[in-house]
Amino acid sequence: PHPNSDYGQSKLAAEQLFRHWRETDERRRLIIVRPAAIFGPGEHGNFTRLARSLRTRRFAYPGRKDAIKACGYVGDLVDSVRFAEMLPCSDFTYNFAYPKAYTSAEICEAFHAVAGFPLPRLIPAPAVRGGLAVLRRLNPRDVGGLSASRIAKLTASTNVVPAELTEHGFDWKTDITSGLDAWQRDAPVGEFV
Repeated sequence: PHPNSDYGQSKLAAEQLFRHWRETDERRRLIIVRPAAIFGPGEHGNFTRLARSLRTRRFAYPGRKDAIKACGYVGDLVDSVRFAEMLPCSDFTYNFAYPKAYTSAEICEAFHAVAGFPLPRLIPAPAVRGGLAVLRRLNPRDVGGLSASRIAKLTASTNVVPAELTEHGFDWKTDITSGLDAWQRDAPVGEFV
């Protein structure tokens, strides 16, 4: 609950509005889910871009391979909401992600195991810092596909801990590898879209 962006602040404000809504009628129940990066059929976001970049050898680790990237499969997310609906409480807020904190290397290794995508190479951190400085000069407004903030985001850890789910006994059906396998199997064209 300590947002560091306008996007995060708007999400926290929405949570506060819904809490007020629930408090005005004791018969109401509220479940708030704070998901990490979710992947699965129809995702078209971070994981779809990563899969495409790995497949075409356009992804490299920018300075480090150990950044934690909290994530979860959409099927487990849906199961977690159903699980939360069964809990005997009127207000349940939880983070959703796998209980294991996967690194960017482990995620790429899972794509390699499931789809045979080539493993990326590591660009040394000094080269990344130099490249970011150049990008910031060439693209000071930080817009477009190749932006300094997008690359810097790849090096930052996003460790979302699903403590409430774990404490209440939720059981994940997948891990990163079996989740990617389910996604590939269930996607309309057998690809990560």
